[in-house]
Order: sequence, then C-alpha cells, then structure tokens
Amino acid sequence: MFQACRGQCGGIPVTGLGAGPKRAGRGGVFAVLLLAGLCMMTAPAQADPPPEGQGDFRVQNYATGTGNGNYVYRGYLFKPARDVVVTGMWGGFGPNCNEFGGAIYNATLTGGGTAAVPQFNIGSIVREVRFTDGVANTPEFRPFLTNITSGDPDPATLSADNYYVIAQGRIDGGSGCHFNSGSLDFENLLLGSAIIDEWYPQQDAQYTISGTGEPSINVGKTTSGTDTIRILVGFRYETDVAQADLSGVSTTAFQLDGTNNVVVNGLLSDSGLQSNDQELTLYFEWSTSSDFSGSTLTPAEPFTITGPAQDVPFGVTLSGLANGTTYHVRAVAISEAGRVDANALTFTVGSMDEGFEVQATASLGGSVTPATRAVESGNTTTFFAQPSQYFTPLEDVGGTCPQGSWDGNTYTTGEITEACNVEINFASHGSCGPATETNSLMAPTAGLCAIGTASAVLSADGVHSWTCDGTGGGETAMCSTSGQDGSPAGPGVGDDSGTVTMTSTGPECVVNQAEVVSPPPELPQGYSMPFGLVDFTVSGCSEGAVTIQTTYSSSVEGMVYWKYINDDWVVMPADISGNTITFTVEDNGPFDADPAEGVIRDPSGPGLPLSGPGSGVTSIPTLSQWGLFLMTGLLVLMALWGLRRRQPV
Repeated sequence: MFQACRGQCGGIPVTGLGAGPKRAGRGGVFAVLLLAGLCMMTAPAQADPPPEGQGDFRVQNYATGTGNGNYVYRGYLFKPARDVVVTGMWGGFGPNCNEFGGAIYNATLTGGGTAAVPQFNIGSIVREVRFTDGVANTPEFRPFLTNITSGDPDPATLSADNYYVIAQGRIDGGSGCHFNSGSLDFENLLLGSAIIDEWYPQQDAQYTISGTGEPSINVGKTTSGTDTIRILVGFRYETDVAQADLSGVSTTAFQLDGTNNVVVNGLLSDSGLQSNDQELTLYFEWSTSSDFSGSTLTPAEPFTITGPAQDVPFGVTLSGLANGTTYHVRAVAISEAGRVDANALTFTVGSMDEGFEVQATASLGGSVTPATRAVESGNTTTFFAQPSQYFTPLEDVGGTCPQGSWDGNTYTTGEITEACNVEINFASHGSCGPATETNSLMAPTAGLCAIGTASAVLSADGVHSWTCDGTGGGETAMCSTSGQDGSPAGPGVGDDSGTVTMTSTGPECVVNQAEVVSPPPELPQGYSMPFGLVDFTVSGCSEGAVTIQTTYSSSVEGMVYWKYINDDWVVMPADISGNTITFTVEDNGPFDADPAEGVIRDPSGPGLPLSGPGSGVTSIPTLSQWGLFLMTGLLVLMALWGLRRRQPV
C-alpha cells in the first residue's frame, strides 16, 4: 500500500510524490493522497456513484511537463493490473473552456528516462471523448461512443500486458481550462483502485510523440517550456465488485480517560468483494467542518480487507485533538466499486463520554481487529479474529480483560471497569503437503505436511496414508497418495489394474531404485501379469537378505508370484494374502538377478492364471521333454526285465 503526501497527513505515512512509480502488484489496492504539498481537503464536489457492475477510477494531481520541442500531453502513464473493460472517461474543465477533450492512448516504453520518470512513446488512440456542455469545476463523465460524441456505446479493453496514457486538454478556450487548485474534487484526491498495477505521477516528464495521436485536435497541448497543469482525469470500468456496506452500525467515538485522544469505531457490514484477489481499504475522515472541508483521511485498523467479508469491526485512535473543539468524523470504504461513506458523527472533545482503552493483540496464525477500543465503564466490547489459512482461534483468551465469549470469530469481552488488554491465540490445523500430489511406489518421506506433524506412513491396498496433526487443539488432516500405476504398457497387462506400493525391511538395507515396469513379451504360459513387475535394487543389507512387501489396490488372492531371471520365468515362494504379497530375496541366492555381492535385484510380479485364480501351476517343478524320454525308456527296460524273469528256464 502506497501513501503519499507532503508533510504529516493525519497518521498516513509520508512519501515524496513523484519520487518513483507506484507499483502495487497484481490486484493490489493502493491509495495516494495526490494533492502535492497539501493534506487538507477542500469542500468536495461529489460525483454520482457508478451504476451496478461498474466502478470509477479518478485522480487529481499537479503535474508538469517540458516541451523540449515536442507537445506535452497532460496525462499519466499507467499499466492495468488486469484486463479491464473501460466504458468511458472522467474529466472536467474550468470556467474559460468551450470544449475539452480526453483520450486513452497506447504507449510503449523507450528504455530512456529514469525509474521515476520513464520515457515513452505515445501511439494510437484507444478511445476519446469530448466535454462541451459540462459544469465548470465539476467532475463529468462521458461514455465512449462510436462517433466520439454520438452513436452506440463503444467500450474498450485495456490489457494487463500493455502500457497506456490517459490524458486530456482544452480544444477550444483560453487560459483556465483546467481545474483551479481551490476547486478540487475530494474523491479525485484519493486514488483507491485495484485495477492499476503501475502509475507514474510525472514531474518534468518528456513525452515523445509518435503514432497517430495528434494533440492539436485531440487533447490540447502546451508549448515548449515548463507549464504547471492540474488535470482531473479517470475512467469508468466493468467490475463484479459490489459497493461496500457500512450501514450496519453508525460510527462511534469515545474519549479516552484523562486524554484528548478519541477512539472511533465502525463496522463493515459487507465488503462487496467477490473473490480473494479483490481488496478494499478502510479509513476515517475527520474535520472541524460539517461539510468535511479541510478534512483529514486516516487509515483505519484494519486498513485492507481481502475477499468476501461480513461484520468486520474497525477503528483508529485520533490523537492530539483540541479540547473544546467540535469534530465531525465518518467511516470510509473504497474498492473497485467506488467510495462509500458512513453516516457522520459529531463530538466535542471534553464534553463526550469517556471510556477505558481496550487493546487487542494476536499470536502467530492470525490477526485481530480493531487494535483499540474505547469502552464505557460496565459495558462490553467486541473484537474480530481473522485466522490465517489452516488456523483457528482458541477458545481460551489471554490478557487482563474479564473473560468473555465467542460467536464464530467474534469475541465479546466481559464487563470493562478499567483499561485492559485482550490476547487472541490461534491453533493450527494440520494440512497435507505436496507429497499427496505425486504417486509413488515407495512410501513418501518428504513433503508430507504443509502444517503440522506427520505420522508414520502406512502402505496398504496400493495407497500410502498418513496424518498431519495440528497444534493447540487444531484438527488433524488425513493425507494419502496412490501407489505407482500398476498398469504399464505391455503384453498381458490390464488396462486399469490399479496401483502398487512397496516397502522393504532388512538391517541396513538401502533401496537404490524401485519402479513398476512392463514384463517381457513372452509371459509365463497360461498367465497374464495384471500389475506388471516390481523391479527394485537394494544394497548394504548386513544380513544378506531383504524382505519385500507389496500391496495392490485389488485382491491378489489365487495368483502365482513369478520371478523373471536369466531370461526365464520361475515361480518364486511368496506369502499371498488379500491385497498383499510378502517375499524374501537373499543376496546371490536363486532369486537374486544381480551377481554383484551386496546388491540384490528383483524384477517380479503376480501372475493371474488365464482360467482364473487358483487354477494354474504350483511351485513343484515339472520334467523337461528329455526327462520324459528318459523316464519312458527306463519304464520300458523295467518292463522287459520283468518279462524275462517270468520265462521258463
């Protein structure tokens, strides 16, 4: 949030105007007091609010330009924070004008100038308007039309990727076409728009003219030399933000006991914001005049509201007020939909209700608003707790104020009889981490929790699961991620066979790699491999063996566990139960596919008999074809020997 004015501005941080560009970042609301050298406002010439579904961006500023042989445009360089549809322009002129023009131009940076005053080329006109029948020194709005002053509505879209210049000037009239400093519109002194990403209040800006923008017929000109100009300019745009609602509770004020400081409070009934990337700012405007001339605008606490919000209390302490002086104060909310003022309150310092100061603080995990309340003796007061993501306010509230009660995120104190403080603490809810976003054969070990403490990972039924415990009574998050896809492309592999997980046990064993792979083209005769093969390599097992457990997202009962070794399939002893298979491989044993000592490798997987579970081969080995020939010959010889013994001698 950027605040700018010269001198002290009722608590607003001071930043020199023109010292650099305003860079709010995408979607960042910024507020700038733009009347250079002044913090007090004259009587406002209020403009009508925009219609529903539209918002206004208007600004008033001193700006100077130097001719340098070129015309000087009276305007500002800016870049939108988002693509925005503009439907018309704001402008206005002084008493000596017959015709005034306004336009939005395309612009490109040349790379010259400085960071505070970049040099740019003005290109073609995006849209333009004319002011010929307005009221002098009064903000005027003109829609974009197909023929400039007539025809159908002709809105334009400004891109977040481009720079533009918004400018205006006299077309017909003498000196004094622009607003005089004594007739500035209050609303144009305050810039509160989330649609501006970069804004350059130019001082001594060198505007290089190019493209089709001819200032002599479009926006007026100043000749060479320096000419101080004051321009009121802006545009109306489409937005889904609704106007804020400050009607719930009128502004209240209490004088702090023994001081001339006054605490003022308001309530934001509804922010009118539709999404979490939209923002609203809150202020208190105060003056000794009932028409708020010479007023001061002070940011409230909280200052920025993000996203949809209802019933948010806010406040501020006005310090150094004069005893016996009457003041007028009102709450102010500004968003894309425009400015909203609450009903004004009048009080006289020294003749008003006094109250005890109640301060509120919050622990890590959230915020509390407002920071200060003033409460009459014997009354209660409320604070709004705003938890950060994954946090919730704790029921037990610290501090010295009498204990109160919660209604949602609103805390009401007990009866206040002296100055005291409230301490709101927050508990964190457990939240799953990025490990949930990646399928894995092995149980994940990193990224388990974004918030909270992770439990051990359980691998079962083709899924890894764990919990992330909150703190201070916060909720526990249940987290999981699927095992690796058990359906790699390959012969005999199902199209959608589910997922596979794997765990290993063995002293000092280290899993170097593990993945599900496709089986070789030649499958065991009469079998399919619906989950492919689990191919892993382990090393460093001190006892020379590793026990592997694989789990599957569906049952493997009745299947046969096959090992692919030495380019052949062999049945491997394994415990098969439900969705789980457990087996042991010894280093350089009959099922170790890696001859290196200390390294165990095993590509293996469950085979499903094509005729159904339980109908395939067993682990008892069968004879080869030569073995059958030898067995047949042996039986023949035995038969012949038996016949010979039966022959008579």
